[in-house]
Amino acid sequence: RAKVIRSACEQLSSWDEHRAASTTDETRGDMPGMPAAAKRTVGVTSVVIQSSLVAALRQGRSAIGCIVSIADPLAVEIMGGAGYDFLLVDMQHSPISVETLQEILVELRASGVSVLVRPAWNDPVYINQSLDLGAEGLVVPLVNTKEDAERAVSAARYPPDGTRSWGPRRAARLYANANEYAAHANEMTLVLPQIETREAIGNLDDILGVPGVSGVMIGPGDLANSLGFPLE
Repeated sequence: RAKVIRSACEQLSSWDEHRAASTTDETRGDMPGMPAAAKRTVGVTSVVIQSSLVAALRQGRSAIGCIVSIADPLAVEIMGGAGYDFLLVDMQHSPISVETLQEILVELRASGVSVLVRPAWNDPVYINQSLDLGAEGLVVPLVNTKEDAERAVSAARYPPDGTRSWGPRRAARLYANANEYAAHANEMTLVLPQIETREAIGNLDDILGVPGVSGVMIGPGDLANSLGFPLE
């Protein structure tokens, strides 16, 4: 776990530099409708998002989260206020559409909780849509090899670092403007491959060594099946 945390912290170290560069003597309160954790500074066109998940990782402590698998607005709102470091919206095994994902992200904005999305597959289409709607990061299912991890990172990053298509219809609104989002999206997007097979365990060091991989998550169900211990 220490290696995973260190990997995430190294990727996100530029957040402090960005925050320092955005600080001026002239400040005003939070923007209307923005989470309490988000602050705008006057004198620069910058909105710095303070992530509860990133804060946990930088403090070297375990990040506690919960999976969102239902689309009920009240349930989602309650989960957002429950004190988790992050929520993971599951689009792989739950009947959550792209339209519903946007609604969930809007509902959770006021809580300030970090929101990750598990897309249906390691596919640029699903990854692109999740990030365009404002997810802070991705838990990418069934990443088994270094090449799988590289594919996920590439889909999550704009050129020249990746192949993500431009069109952050909602994500850019969380920053001062689209240019600000474009300047920092690559460094601020978490990419967490999910380790779910015997093959992935054998390739774990290579997966963690891919630039842009923030850490990993374990998929206990598929991993148990792969190792010959089917769930009862």
